[in-house]
Amino acid sequence: MIPMKRLVAIVTVLATVAVAFAVGRWAGERQRPPAATGRPVLYWVDPMNPSFRSPQPGIAPCGMPLEPVYADLTGAAPTSDRIVVARSRRSLVGIETQAVSSGPVAASLRLFGRVAADESRVHVITSKLDGSVQRVGAAAKGSLVQPGELLGEFTSDTTAVSQRTLLTALEEIDELKAEGLETDPRMVQFKSSARVARQNLLNLGLTENQVEEIARTRRAATFIEVRSPVAGYVLERNFALGQRFESDAPLFVIADIRRVWIWADVFGADATLLRPGAAAVVRLPDRPGEFEATISRASPRFDPVARTQAVRLNAVNSAGGLLPGMFVDVEVPITAESAMTVPAEAVVDTGLRRRVWVDRGDDGFEAREVRTGFKLGDRVQVLSGLVPGDEVVVAGNFLLDSESRLRTSRESTRPTSGSPDPVCGMRVDPEMATASGLISDLAGQRYSFCSPRCKERFDADSSEFVESGVSP
Repeated sequence: MIPMKRLVAIVTVLATVAVAFAVGRWAGERQRPPAATGRPVLYWVDPMNPSFRSPQPGIAPCGMPLEPVYADLTGAAPTSDRIVVARSRRSLVGIETQAVSSGPVAASLRLFGRVAADESRVHVITSKLDGSVQRVGAAAKGSLVQPGELLGEFTSDTTAVSQRTLLTALEEIDELKAEGLETDPRMVQFKSSARVARQNLLNLGLTENQVEEIARTRRAATFIEVRSPVAGYVLERNFALGQRFESDAPLFVIADIRRVWIWADVFGADATLLRPGAAAVVRLPDRPGEFEATISRASPRFDPVARTQAVRLNAVNSAGGLLPGMFVDVEVPITAESAMTVPAEAVVDTGLRRRVWVDRGDDGFEAREVRTGFKLGDRVQVLSGLVPGDEVVVAGNFLLDSESRLRTSRESTRPTSGSPDPVCGMRVDPEMATASGLISDLAGQRYSFCSPRCKERFDADSSEFVESGVSP
């Protein structure tokens, strides 16, 4: 039987050997060049310090394993505008592509609009007299009114003379008729005076009904009525109890809304898709039903604040469901002529430029700047930068773009001046190294270092680095 102490010693030795074997195997795997990928390795870099490059695999000066940088199938090194992703890994990172297509595009352009009164159907009610408001009807701003509806009444002394003239002429006519003198020459004179007085009252603003009422009752009207000439929507009311106004002042503004205008906001190149006379459908966001409309021939209005064009549509509103000021949804069926388009998600818009990522046919993706036109549905027109048949990335392009930005950032932050660190090759500012104490003097020459680790390695065995002549 093996003594306990000896058994413990044997187990300890076996465990030590196993650990040493595992560590050695792991280190060997870490330093072993990766399996062939069909693309040559250009160089090896420190993942934490991309400026350090080595022609051989190994451990970086800062202690991390070096990582390979592969060339693409043309032998070129990857750049910020060219990213390499093996086909076997594309599905893992969610990269999908789709071919650029060329041909007609049919979809619906959806716009946001506002209802406005048709300016050719707006009626401004004024008075030819100075007056004082005595009565006000129920119609206020935003009300719907009917033809002939009483809007209010006012008094004016200007009509007194014409009313007396009319009443006097009518009384003389009545007396001649009572005496049986209908053929008397004076009858013609009195009838002419009555016609002139009647027309004067109409010209002064009295309604036809009021003049007829004066003639029927043989009594002068105390108030002058203001009635709506049409069925419509009250846009303005400048008529309040006790108010005094001057002649020709606008008292009411009423719009006939059986037909209305729709001003729809259109962005960018989408305005070129709209053709005068094209049919459209208008809907209220919170109500059922729809209204027919057509695009007007009137020129669009440009809004410098929103940077949009307001396109006018003429809408049929026989039921009166569309009121001025309402917000509506506008849908315009569009069939664009033959155009080269890509899915909208393929375009990465940075605000300063637009670009897409193109599959080069190997493991590489290339960024291309494009000039875009209209956006219709989920398709965007491409005016330049692509050709039909190009495979563009429609999913995962933001991942490629992020990698591109990281590489650009690394390149921009990589030191381009200063002396090289003899250990890792990184460019170091001598003044900053001196201030940090990261310098060593050897044989009359001063060396600067990027980190204490590099300085310690140099001080431990300077001959290795001086003789090798390591440079970035």
